[in-house]
Amino acid sequence: MVIFKTKYNWGPGLKKFLLGAAVFCATASAQAVEHSWYAKFGYSATEPDAGQYEQLLFDELGFENKFDLARGLGGTLGYQFNRFIAVEGGLLNWGESTVKEGYYYGNLEADGITGQFRSKATVSGYTGTVGVVLSTSVERPFSVGVKGGVHMWTVEEKFSAVNKGTQLVEVGDSGETAIVPFYEELIDYSRSTDGTDPYLGLLASYSEDNWTLSVEYTVFQTEFADPASTIFSVSTRF
Repeated sequence: MVIFKTKYNWGPGLKKFLLGAAVFCATASAQAVEHSWYAKFGYSATEPDAGQYEQLLFDELGFENKFDLARGLGGTLGYQFNRFIAVEGGLLNWGESTVKEGYYYGNLEADGITGQFRSKATVSGYTGTVGVVLSTSVERPFSVGVKGGVHMWTVEEKFSAVNKGTQLVEVGDSGETAIVPFYEELIDYSRSTDGTDPYLGLLASYSEDNWTLSVEYTVFQTEFADPASTIFSVSTRF
């Protein structure tokens, strides 16, 4: 016994309606992506490429340590012209990369003197970028691409050191001894440079609705070095 029976009539009118709705949704989605603004916020880890600075510290002071990764934050505002081309401008704070050295010297009992040398060298900077992004279709969940343009950068190098010495001296005629400071040297040096140079990078993204997660690898040319940044970011379209 049939309790109820439903029969769908897929007539020409209904088929045209469904086809038209699908085309409309696809067109609206494409238009939403193609002519849209997006804002991107990211976290960066930058290799400072401070080989010249490291060599100078080695030649002058015998430093053997290397600068660590600099970590910073950045923001980007972009405009998507179509599925494949976008233009964007942004600011990136590379953060600060540091190397430290320190040691003791002398022996009070054997030499009558002792001392301590402590030093710290840093490289930091930031840049503003304007460029073009070329990618596979951003309408798909996964996309890859390249980007390039010019950036206006500022890099600051700093070096500070303290060299303190103490000595063992006799006090009065009793033969008693005391430890007193006899030497102290302070070094404080800084240099700031800036310029405008090209940058070039690769990117890979995953999109869901209006949100995108991406990872980028970008090399920034500067006067003395070419820092390379790996940037993890999240962006939204509006």
